[in-house]
Amino acid sequence: MLVKLTVESASFSKDLVGSIIFKTELLNGAKTVETTKTEFKYSFPKRNLFSLPQKIKVTEGIATIKTAFAATWNANYIDLPVFIDNNTSNSTETKTFSKESLLWAIAKDTNTSWVYAIVTGKVVNKYLVNYNLDQIVDVADTGATTTTTTTTTTTTTTTA
Repeated sequence: MLVKLTVESASFSKDLVGSIIFKTELLNGAKTVETTKTEFKYSFPKRNLFSLPQKIKVTEGIATIKTAFAATWNANYIDLPVFIDNNTSNSTETKTFSKESLLWAIAKDTNTSWVYAIVTGKVVNKYLVNYNLDQIVDVADTGATTTTTTTTTTTTTTTA
């Protein structure tokens, strides 16, 4: 399953901090550190450039990770709206990803994300997706994105 976590540090990149989606199947050795945080090793597939497990520390507690491990994929494949040529000026096209191909995702901004996936054998591609990280997790979890609408009503009282 996919889980969105807030990375505090990563052994393979000092710049890789903030919200990131991880695939629970590639996460192992989770343990509590500094009372409320979690540290784990993220094992990129052996055919990938990052073949050794990478140590990652996140701000979420171990319970969040255990909950993600208990979740199941909605389907073996998910459809995501990918910008043509990874350019937000272009339109999107639906690309189908197998759950095995997805590696991780990071936010580009509040509305779009970079998704990293294995496409053939050893090749890892990155795709600019027109979903934020929460929407990507929703699609993997439920098959659809969750939209919340808030309505505000204002009442004005006039006294004479």
